[in-house]
Amino acid sequence: MDGDACDRCGGELLDLDDPTNLEMMRVAHSGRRAARIGGAALVAAAVATPLVLSFGRRVDAGEPTLWLAIVAFTALFYGLTLPLVPRRMRRLEAAIRRPTAEEARARRLRRRRWLTSAPAIAVIGILAAHVVRLAIGASETELGLHLRPADLHDPARWYALLSHALVHVSWSHVLGNSLGLLLFGMAVDSRVGRGLAALLLAAGVLGGAIATSLLEPGDAALVGISGGVYGLVGASLVLMPTRPWPLYGTILLPAYLVLPAFVAGYAVFDAYVHPEIGWLAHVGGAITGALLALPMRWTAAPEAHERAERERTRRLERSTG
Repeated sequence: MDGDACDRCGGELLDLDDPTNLEMMRVAHSGRRAARIGGAALVAAAVATPLVLSFGRRVDAGEPTLWLAIVAFTALFYGLTLPLVPRRMRRLEAAIRRPTAEEARARRLRRRRWLTSAPAIAVIGILAAHVVRLAIGASETELGLHLRPADLHDPARWYALLSHALVHVSWSHVLGNSLGLLLFGMAVDSRVGRGLAALLLAAGVLGGAIATSLLEPGDAALVGISGGVYGLVGASLVLMPTRPWPLYGTILLPAYLVLPAFVAGYAVFDAYVHPEIGWLAHVGGAITGALLALPMRWTAAPEAHERAERERTRRLERSTG
């Protein structure tokens, strides 16, 4: 793969007389084609979701219907977040370009940092809490960690403004929030550090709880860490407004277009299709996270974060180009 550097992007020019390079390009092309086909399938699934949901509500399909909605709308707004690069392509790249000792050490440090990040710790926490609740056979409200709107006016229950984040209704609830924590929270953690990322997460939970307590007309119990997830969404938008997000593996859109559409789309969907979901907590958490992240926007980003974002952008450009 030795060749001259490109004058425009600095990348290495491939020698097309080398069969290995030709094979790599062929596999890359098939990966992009697979991404486009997968994207079209996801669009079709998202379009068909309202019909399936309406049928499901008539027959009281319950949680499978809700999970289908989460999957379809996550696909719609996230796009193919992980580029569809075949395993064979990754093996070819690894064989052609071996990482240096410094790069290998940086990768090990990134993995260690990933495991000790605020979002990863939060995921472990909600998974453990859900397993314990199921093990003792308690319902979502029997532990007393849930939040009701009246709790805002009862100082003895103020702990529920945060403790409700530990309780989840089902495994799909846990897995959906875990995906959101990792998808949005890792970059925020890398940008501002573990402590501030944990603060943004907790602030999102608190902001969502207060918004629900003040604006929710009923007395339904609020559970789940989704307010914190949306707090990280709002923080990501403020801290990294131009961060590219892949839509169905074919085009890249900046965060200032994708993330507001994600928040607004889910809010409208939940309000009209599944009003039992605490969409006010989502909106309140996103606003709280965005406001709290404003003063952090002007802090210097760590070099490791900048390097990781450049690598991510290059990887996405290659997979969608």
